[in-house]
Amino acid sequence: MNKLREQRQTLQDLEELIRKMDKEIDLLRNIVLRYYLKHGRSVEDGEVIVPDFISFDVRESDGDVSCRRLDYGALALESTYQKIKKAIKELE
Repeated sequence: MNKLREQRQTLQDLEELIRKMDKEIDLLRNIVLRYYLKHGRSVEDGEVIVPDFISFDVRESDGDVSCRRLDYGALALESTYQKIKKAIKELE
């Protein structure tokens, strides 16, 4: 019975992790689109490494879209990305 409870909890954890990851992926897609629309053809290939503690917030208000950078390290908080990575490590 205890094994079933553990398996159920693992499945619930996976479901929550997938929801968080889906939200992050949508956010990243929006950021990439905003960058492309702003810079057009000047977008160049290359690798951009964003620190784990940095996150972005994209909002729409009255037809205006704003993008802000959030430094969770300075706020002493855990970003959604860090929570996802931590949950994946716990499930391994």
